[in-house]
Amino acid sequence: MEKEQCFYLGRISKIQGYKGKLIVHFDVDFPESYENLESVYVEKQHKLIPFFIEEITLLHKGYARVKFEDIDDDRQAATLLKCALYL
Repeated sequence: MEKEQCFYLGRISKIQGYKGKLIVHFDVDFPESYENLESVYVEKQHKLIPFFIEEITLLHKGYARVKFEDIDDDRQAATLLKCALYL
């Protein structure tokens, strides 16, 4: 998958808690349009890697709390900090 073929959605901004939940900033006009996402691509080391979303909760000002499948602790979540998200 090429990055140029994808839509830039936002960036992972921080970890919340110790169970692998992340705070994502949606850089879009209507973040509420994305509250039912099932998966996204995460850009890690210049490669797009698909991640499935287990849970997503919209917060305020374009932020959301996201729990990805197979990311179960803060150590795993830390590897995704500051990564860009694409559709």
